[in-house]
Amino acid sequence: MSDDPRIDLVGDHLLEGVSASSELRALSTLPREKQEAVLSRLAVIDRYLRIDAPRAGDAQKAAADLGMQQRNFYRLLDKLRRHGPVAGLAPGYRTRRPPSAAEGLGDVADNAIFDILADHPTASLSEVRASVIQACKRKGSAAPSDAAIRRRLNALRSPASAPEPAADKAERTFGRSFLVDQAALSLPVEGAEGSSFVVGTFVVDTETRLVLGLGLTLSKTPGAGLEHAIEDIEARHGTIATGSFPIAEVLEELHWVVPDSLEDTAERWARDAATNGILGSFSAQGERRHGQRLLRLLGAKFGGYELMPRLTASPQIKRREGLPPPVDAVQARTLLAGAVDDWNYEIVRAREGAQEGGDADQRAGNLTRWKNLNPRLLRMGAEMRNLFRVVLPT
Repeated sequence: MSDDPRIDLVGDHLLEGVSASSELRALSTLPREKQEAVLSRLAVIDRYLRIDAPRAGDAQKAAADLGMQQRNFYRLLDKLRRHGPVAGLAPGYRTRRPPSAAEGLGDVADNAIFDILADHPTASLSEVRASVIQACKRKGSAAPSDAAIRRRLNALRSPASAPEPAADKAERTFGRSFLVDQAALSLPVEGAEGSSFVVGTFVVDTETRLVLGLGLTLSKTPGAGLEHAIEDIEARHGTIATGSFPIAEVLEELHWVVPDSLEDTAERWARDAATNGILGSFSAQGERRHGQRLLRLLGAKFGGYELMPRLTASPQIKRREGLPPPVDAVQARTLLAGAVDDWNYEIVRAREGAQEGGDADQRAGNLTRWKNLNPRLLRMGAEMRNLFRVVLPT
């Protein structure tokens, strides 16, 4: 049993193949009043479902507890069974199918997008759009709209949808090329100066898009987010399941999007990287540099939260009206640790051709089969700490 009663309550009513962590993240994206509605409705339904042989009177009482008619209670119960706690019970929650553009733009446009993403996973929207327009002109077909291309690109950057390289290209290899970048996520967190969106420092493998570590920037200490990201890598300590992805013997290159407080260390960091045989490049200019590369690699959402580039001079993006209530630092770390686990699982699941869904036991079995005992996975935290020793807090 969990210390948080919400976890047990939500966990008892999950759809097959949905993890408790992903459902709790979905809950955390709702405004406070909708979160409370989901939990109060679920508590009443949970009591009703625990009755051995519920009768009409039991349903009538449950409906009265929720302030609705009995037939509406049965409808709510059906929605819970079909859509799960959040989508089924949140007032006004939309369960419509995604726009058709996310599912495909036709062979000509789709093939152009597949080709450019297979060779350049971090291609910008303008680069992808230019490739699509050129391909459509060659074939004499109408090009899709910019909005349709954007939706398709975001769909293909979901964890289970990365196009494989062409047959004549090198296979995607884990551990050869990393990106270190920051972005804000649409998860409000409570801090010393009030609530704001949390800022995450991501360490991402650019070829496989597996996330090695995610650290939260919850203080103004220079390098704190990077320190927490490396601690996250160390905490996972080789537990990341890479499946059949080849693992590089050494890190060959790393691009670092440098926070404004660490700009003076970037040149020295690059020299140290070169001494270690690593091509270290960095972006230290431009107030909007943070998050752009990350979004090109991961897409517009991570773990259900919107990923947002941020102004370098203003690391915390202030909350907008109508957003969820803020969580504390511990809850934020727990929610985002689950997001990393689910993101990586989906990438490897797609790679291995495993079936979607499945219960917790199936997932655990898959992770056991996909775990790689390569000793380099145990060294990655130490490698990153050594590489960034000149910039980490002392």
